[in-house]
Formats: sequence, structure tokens, C-alpha cells
Amino acid sequence: MNDYGKILIAAISLTTAATTAHAGTVPNSFTSGTTIYASEVNDNFTYLEDRCLDLTGNDLYYTAGNIGIGSDDFSSNDNVLYVKNTAGHAGVVLDSHATDHSTYIGFRDNGSYAGWLSYYGADYPNSEVANNMAIVNEKDGGGIYFNTEHGPSIDPDMLITSDGYVGIGTDSPESLLQVGDSADGGTPGVISIASGDGRSSGQIYQSNNQLYIEATNDSASLTLKTNGGHMVFMESGVEKMRLNSSYNDECDGCLGIGTASPDYPLHMASGAYVTDGGVWTDASSREFKENIFDLSSEAAREALAQLSPKTFNYKNEQDDPKVGFIAEEVPELVATPNRKGLSPMDIVAVVTKVVQDQQKTIQNQAAEIQTLKTLLQQSLAGFAALRSRVDHLEMTNQTPLLQQAGLK
Repeated sequence: MNDYGKILIAAISLTTAATTAHAGTVPNSFTSGTTIYASEVNDNFTYLEDRCLDLTGNDLYYTAGNIGIGSDDFSSNDNVLYVKNTAGHAGVVLDSHATDHSTYIGFRDNGSYAGWLSYYGADYPNSEVANNMAIVNEKDGGGIYFNTEHGPSIDPDMLITSDGYVGIGTDSPESLLQVGDSADGGTPGVISIASGDGRSSGQIYQSNNQLYIEATNDSASLTLKTNGGHMVFMESGVEKMRLNSSYNDECDGCLGIGTASPDYPLHMASGAYVTDGGVWTDASSREFKENIFDLSSEAAREALAQLSPKTFNYKNEQDDPKVGFIAEEVPELVATPNRKGLSPMDIVAVVTKVVQDQQKTIQNQAAEIQTLKTLLQQSLAGFAALRSRVDHLEMTNQTPLLQQAGLK
């Protein structure tokens, strides 16, 4: 058999073996006794070449189909596996760094890296991320989506934006963490806090334009805790209420409503407060007041005359009788705008004015009585002197003067 015959038999054998090994069908098949042409055999070789891996040194790669193991200048010398599509736009790279024990799965788009799924080894240069996993999107404006479904129209279950914002139940978070969608018709956010006994002991959620912090279990308490600092409640950036700690030697445990510097257990913005002894003290400094005038005696007497003291009990304290007034029945001078409450100081002011006027009257009357008493004493003293003189004259045997005057 000549060399041509040997080559022909070898080609037939290789073609048959390749056809058996490959799931596809080669362009040409041959049967015994038929003529075989070199062009047909070449077509089969070309078909198989496009579907076989090439062994070259220590590398294993298949250039036509864009598969590589090791490096064939696909990306970098660190690549262990590089897969890209035939168009050359997208690809997947597996990197492994022996120096720091790190492993990366890279995703390429249009010839550059678009993202990574990375494990940073124990010897990674940045010790803060060593021994940690990372998901990285290197595209400008690109985020990281977490989904339980796949498709072009699926909204993300969770999203991390390029700004570092995290959205759960929304694809457009407006803060570092947003739970729920703020758009009309969006899904409201609910954060549940587990108690560790199979139940949810608390929730944070929004409903009807109100934010709720709720202890959901019957035995659960709602505790707001600081570690040495103040507890401040604000609305639209303005402080509305504060619970002080002993920080900076301030009033420990003092509650300020409308004031950032409470000095008493309860201190109001108006200046009113509750003392350590539990006494409510109205704000009464001149600095808090305006339109200051003296209360007239006539107005005070008129208001006092219209006050009608009553005995009563509150509906929720039936065993605790009280003495006082009915807000709807008091005179206008001491009434509150809604006539649902009373200020004791208003009534005290009326009573004080009337008592002061009465005290002046009593003092004037006492002075008049003292004057009359002095005049009476003076008159009695003069009469006694006159009687003594008359008695002396009678003792001198003269005609009794009193008889002459018809007084005796």
C-alpha cells in the first residue's frame, strides 16, 4: 500500500472517530467501496477543528469558539478561564491569584470589565476586606440587583445603586436604606423585628402618611435607649422635645417640650415646669408677657360674683369627690378659649383683687373707728374734768351749778 493509501485510511479512521465523539454530524460520511475526495475529507477536518480544543504547551484553549484555560492573550496573565461570545462583546473570566489566595469571576462587556464576583483571600493587600466576598459593578451608574425571578420587565426584590443606596421593594431608593416604594400605588415598607422565640415583637411601618413604631406582642415593651447622650425628637429639622441625660452636667432625666435646655423634670417652652417635688408652676415672668394692665376692682367683683363653686367628681374617678367650678359656667374674664379647662391663677387673681379691695375698706373703716374712739375718749375725759370742777364748787356751799343749769 502506498503512502497515499495510508493517509486516506488514517483520514477515514479519524473522521469516523471524530464523528462518534462529537454529538453533531460531520458534513460528509463515507461507506466502504465508495470514492473519497480530498475536498470532502478537508471539509470534515475543518468541521472538527472548529469544535475541538487545541493542546499547546500547558495551555488548553479553543480560539475559534472563544474558550481559554490559562492564557492565550484573552485578557491578562492571571486568567484561569476566559469565555466570550463570538462577537467579542461579552465574556466571563475566572481569575485565581496565588499570592493572596483570592479568586474572581469577572464579567466583561465590550472589551472591558463590567463586574466581579470576588473572594478576597487572607493575604489580600487591603486587610479590611480580606476573607470576605464581594459583588462589584464597575459600570458607571450601574447597580446590583437581587431577584427571585428573571426577565427584562422584573422589578428588583433588592437593589444597591451606584451611589450606595439600598432599596428593598423599590428600584429607586432615595436614602442609604429604603424599604418599600414611595411612588403612588407602591408597596409600603414594613420592617419586622424578631424576638427570638418564633414571634415578631416589633414592627416599623408607614400607613396613612404616618410612621409607626409598634411593639406587636402583648408582653413586648417599646424602649428607646441612648448610651449617655440626650434623646431628641425633631420635626422638619426643628427640635420639638428632648429627654436630657447627665451629659455635660445637664439636668439628668429632665424632659423638655419645645426647649432644648430643660432645667426641671418637666419643662415647657412657655417657661412652665414641674418641680422636683411634683408641683406644677406656671410661667409668670414679665419676659413671657405683653399687654400688661391692672385688673379693675369692678371687673374683679363682677367676675367673683358670677363664680359658682360646685362639688363633683370626674367620671373616671367616681370615688374621689372634688370642689371647683364648671368651665362652661365661669365668667368670660376667667374662661379659656374652648371653655374646656380653667387656669387656677386666673381665679386666684380675681379673688386676690377683691380681697385686696376689701382689705382696703376694712383698713379705712378701722381708721375711722379709731378716730371716733379717740374723739369719744377725749369727750369723756373733758366731761369728767367738768364734773370734777362742778363737784368742787358745790362743796364751797354755793348754789349747785348743776341745779341752776337744770342738769341735776
